[in-house]
Order: sequence, then C-alpha cells, then structure tokens
Amino acid sequence: MGSIRKIKYWIILVFTVFLTLCPAHLAKAATGTVNVTGTCDYDRAYKVIGLVNKERKKKGKSSLKMDGDLMKAAMLRAAECSVSFSHTRPNGKSCFTVCEKSYGENIAYGYYMLTEPKEVVESWMDSTEHRKNILRAGYKSIGVGCFSKNGYCYWVQCFGVTKADTGKLPKTKETTYNVSVKTNIKVSKVAKVKLSAAKQKLTLRWKKQKGVSGYKIQISTSGKFKKAQTSSYTVSKDATSKSLTMLKGKSLQAGKRYYVRIRAYIRKKQKGKMITVCGKWIALNKKSK
Repeated sequence: MGSIRKIKYWIILVFTVFLTLCPAHLAKAATGTVNVTGTCDYDRAYKVIGLVNKERKKKGKSSLKMDGDLMKAAMLRAAECSVSFSHTRPNGKSCFTVCEKSYGENIAYGYYMLTEPKEVVESWMDSTEHRKNILRAGYKSIGVGCFSKNGYCYWVQCFGVTKADTGKLPKTKETTYNVSVKTNIKVSKVAKVKLSAAKQKLTLRWKKQKGVSGYKIQISTSGKFKKAQTSSYTVSKDATSKSLTMLKGKSLQAGKRYYVRIRAYIRKKQKGKMITVCGKWIALNKKSK
C-alpha cells in the first residue's frame, strides 16, 4: 500500500502497483453499472506527463510518450476510483484489465491542493513505490487520468512498455461513465419470449417478470446488434409486448430479416449509489411481411 499524507485543508491518498505484483483476477461475480459524471481534465493530465518526464530526465531516463489508448484507460480508471479507490476495479477485476497496454499504475485523490499537477507529482515522488513506477526504465509510454467530481480530484497514471500511439488529443469536458460494479443482485432471463411478423411490423411478446424495473429491447439488421444498425427501446415493468415498426427512423422493409432481443433490468441502491443490473439477452429473428 502506498503512503497516506494528511495536511490541513487537504488530504491525499496514493497507491502504486505494477504488473508483476498484481494478483490474479478475483472470482467472477454478477455486475451492474453506476453512472458517474465529472470533468475529464486533459489539460492537467498533459501537464502531469511533462512533470513526470522532467523527473525522469533528472535521473537519466528516457521520456515517456503519451499513448492515446492509455490516456483513455487512465481517465476511465480515474472515474472508477471515484466509485472505489483501489487498484482493484469496482467490478472486482485487476486494474490492468482496463487496457492491454497497461503494465503499471499509480493512483491518488485529494481535495483542494491536489487539484494541481505539481502537487500530485510531488506527492507521488515523495513515496518510494510511486517514485519507482515513475522512474522505471522499462516504461516507454504513459496515460494520465484526471477526473474531478464533487470537489475531489482523482488521478491515475497508466504506464506502458510498448511504443506509444498518440492518437487524437481529447479536450477537457464533462463526461458520464457507465462504471461496472460488483453486485449480489441477480436478474433472471425473460421467459416465454415470442416474435411474430405482420406487414412491415414485428411484435415481441413475453411473460411479465416479477421484481424488475423494466425491459430493454433492441432491433437490428445485424445478428451482432452493431450500434450503427440497431435501435434500442426501454419499456415499463408492466409491459408484456412491444410492436416494432421502425429502425433508425425508417419503416421496416417487407421480406427483410430482422434480429430482436430483450432483457430485464433492475435499478436499485447499493451502498448509497443507484446501480442498474441487467439480465442476459434473449434473441430471436424473423422476416417482416
């Protein structure tokens, strides 16, 4: 575990980990999602990369290049840390599952002073294990997450060992993440699902399920339900049927095969946070008339 520093008006918690010390993934558990909204501050994140490279230069180490995939992963991890501050992700998996390029991670969060890049880098450099991660010779690339929420700032460094792929540089903006979390809530499959066809219309019917908050339905021209070819609907917990006549704003075509699937979901508070847990999809397909 990393160091804990307490100073008047602000606190910082910092942790570090690298891949060779990471435990195996925890046992598979049911998961739900929590919506987390905050500011992804790329301007401050880029400044951290500059400060890290200054520290590496002092020790004769090569500079780390910003990697687009690691930046994206680090921002997601920073949002996840606002839900559960740990190297274990809220869904119970290792931090390294966020991106296959990630081989090391430093995390931190704090209030007031720890909103500044200089402060968080100094805090990491004051900690032996964090400093080792920042100065590790084998690293070549880096991504930094800076996620602000409710007055707190959550920081993540993801280190890589491969050549960086810069990609497009994002801009600071408010973002909502659907963070996956462990849960004991289970949602059964929807039963007695049937799909019938009429003229340019498909009708989906199912047995009403007790204890659910509603149902999610999708219709697509793709059996893989690719986003560009799929329309989504949410219906109430009391519904037992849904007529489908449109796909992406256009009427269904006669004689064309469509793919339809349904699953139930439950929305419930868990540890003070509203989570959404979905059951497994039940998929059918049929040609419209």
